[in-house]
Amino acid sequence: MALVTATALIAGACTTTDEVEGTVRVTGSSTLRPILSVVAGRYATEQPFVNIDLDTPGTADGFTLFCDGLADITGASRPMNEREQEACRSSGVDWIELIVGYDAIVAFTPTTDPPIECLTTAQLYALGGPESQGRRTWGSTASLAEDVSAGDGAPLAALGERPLTFVGPGIESGTRAAFIDLAIAPIAESRGKAAALRADTRSPTGASVIINEVASTGGALGILGLAALAGTESVVRPVALNDGQGCIFPNLESVSAGTYPLTRELSVYVARSRDGSIPPAALGFVGYLLSDQGFDLASEAGALRLDDQRINAVRAQWSDASAAAN
Repeated sequence: MALVTATALIAGACTTTDEVEGTVRVTGSSTLRPILSVVAGRYATEQPFVNIDLDTPGTADGFTLFCDGLADITGASRPMNEREQEACRSSGVDWIELIVGYDAIVAFTPTTDPPIECLTTAQLYALGGPESQGRRTWGSTASLAEDVSAGDGAPLAALGERPLTFVGPGIESGTRAAFIDLAIAPIAESRGKAAALRADTRSPTGASVIINEVASTGGALGILGLAALAGTESVVRPVALNDGQGCIFPNLESVSAGTYPLTRELSVYVARSRDGSIPPAALGFVGYLLSDQGFDLASEAGALRLDDQRINAVRAQWSDASAAAN
């Protein structure tokens, strides 16, 4: 019965014809919380006998719970790493990875500060990378930016004594890991440095707290996913990035076109037990997430929608996996 429901939902049905019951334990990335929350709420109206237990402590913590067998589904803003894969295998947890949307990692500043329209990747490294430790003003990072890429120092030098506070998610966050991989690691590795954020990065818990801290701190530079910044235009200002192709502003068009340099995929991982089975309630929830209505809700919640070809490929992947699970 659950497989029939899941298949109908994948085909784009807005309502279910078969009742499912049980609890779906969902964990993982805080970036995906708005998406999973709104989908869970709507799914609950379709299936009143399903309880969605949703907690999003971060991508890394979510993988730990998932691989310990304590969650049916985990959201992730980065791929599962080798250590996490081994932990799942050791626990007898197999998984299906499904791409459900795109997001972009955005640097942003308070709206109360004079605008910074664009940063190069070298400047971003100088402001928040491992060699920026101890540099307390924007101007003091100019020499490092110049050393990384000739000509990139002058714009930062012009900012003089503007105080610098770097704010971003904690070590459990997939957003932090993805930012390091995409923005910091290429330069750090070329300079023989460990890829990391500056040691004095402020990392309050939760996207809303990070936004509030940046908004209220003159000279702050924050990093978060684009989805988390929806509706915050009155308090923080996203910054365009230039990785050598010109200044690209983070928005739906640039991310969808693949021109914004810090673009990433958002995924959900669905657990399969040793016998390959997936609980009926989890089957139904994932089917709803991949339905037309599910993708519409995810887009409204801030995810950047996959193109139709990619959506069809993900649905086919899930259809094959769910059929094999039952």
